[in-house]
Amino acid sequence: MPALLLTVAAAAPAAAGPAPAAPPSRDASGAPVGFLTYNICGNSPNTADCSATREVEKRREAVVAHARAEKSDFVFLQEVCSQQFETIGRALKGDGYHGHFVETFRRPGVCDVKEPDGTVTKGVYGIAVYAKGPITPGEAVTIDPDDDYTRQYSGPEAWHAACVEAEIRGRKTRGCSVHLYPQYDGKPPDINARQAANLAAHPWLGAGTPVVLGGDFNPLHRTDTIPDRTTSPRSTDLDPFYRPGLGGSGRLMEVDETDAARFDATCKAAAPRPCACRSGEPTHLRQSAEVKEAKLDYIFVDRDHFGNVRGDALPRDSEISDHYALVGSATVRHGDGEQR
Repeated sequence: MPALLLTVAAAAPAAAGPAPAAPPSRDASGAPVGFLTYNICGNSPNTADCSATREVEKRREAVVAHARAEKSDFVFLQEVCSQQFETIGRALKGDGYHGHFVETFRRPGVCDVKEPDGTVTKGVYGIAVYAKGPITPGEAVTIDPDDDYTRQYSGPEAWHAACVEAEIRGRKTRGCSVHLYPQYDGKPPDINARQAANLAAHPWLGAGTPVVLGGDFNPLHRTDTIPDRTTSPRSTDLDPFYRPGLGGSGRLMEVDETDAARFDATCKAAAPRPCACRSGEPTHLRQSAEVKEAKLDYIFVDRDHFGNVRGDALPRDSEISDHYALVGSATVRHGDGEQR
């Protein structure tokens, strides 16, 4: 299915609290670059996971509040209906954000949303990214490898990352919203890994441009073939992103890898204690699972351009999603090696 690309560039702000009339420049302040990723469960009919089924206003209020509170330069959303994307975009416009939406799945009724007045609007389902400041024309980056084996299991959804480039702290920076395949029971266990490897192989990851990947990576860590939700960050599915020092083959840092209070048993037992660990706060709740919480959401930044990462999972809103919003920040690494 060809990806539908939709960019929000100008609209009247929706009511979500007053937006600052002239947001102060953060370039001169040297403040860290801020990030927010949130799987908002936008089309789910399952009220056990999110009781505000296919609702717009609560999601707008939450995303806008988080973006403002965390001073996020990039906002990454997954499982989004186009009505939610447009409404959030209008609310963020006064703060200087521009957005990009990629349709990933088309089915009758998949994003039929009931408005407060009772009318039903028909939207499309996909993935979204917003950046503070002007953006390049958005791009739908194919995640699925081009082979029949992957398509057999990952369809009918067209798996894409929604990517834009924006000038952040005076540098062109690429930000991509990511949603990888959830390894449902009964499906081959390597579809997520194939998608991750394909995404990490895209040439722009090594082209010298600062890169931020935020989203729901859905990793599954198996111990003796048994899924272990307590150690999701150690899934080999994520090896293409984590750098060799943390057992991966990539060149990225994850914002919550420095939270020593969340280090897993392996890192806590190491001597000397490492500065970073493949760990972090859980970002997903599955009531039916033996281990109910897991870290499925990640914000990766490339270590050539960023440093001093920090991340936090925010309290979950059960009306909105089975995921927790994940926020993070990183300082800018300049060519002289200094962090500013």
